Amino acid sequence: MCGNDVDIFETFFVSIAQEEVVVVLTNRQELILKYLTGHDKPVFGSEIAASLGISTRTLRTEMRIINEYLEELSITIHSSPRSGYWL
Repeated sequence: MCGNDVDIFETFFVSIAQEEVVVVLTNRQELILKYLTGHDKPVFGSEIAASLGISTRTLRTEMRIINEYLEELSITIHSSPRSGYWL
C-alpha cells in the first residue's frame, strides 16, 4: 500500500465517525476496501478475488453491499468491465 492510500482508508473511517453513520462491514469487505485503497489505478475484479480467495461473483456481491453502505457518505466504488474497480 502507498502512504496516501492508507490515508484515504483512514479518512473513510474518520468520515464515518464525523457523520455519525453506523457502518458495519465484514472483515472481507474491509479487506476489499483496503485492497482498493492500496492501488492508485483501477484493479480488475479477478485480481481482487484471487488475492482474497473468493469468486468474482462473490466479489461483485460484496461490492454492491459496500457501495450501499458508502452511498450514505457520498463515496462510490466505481467499476468498468474494461478497467476494473477504483475509488
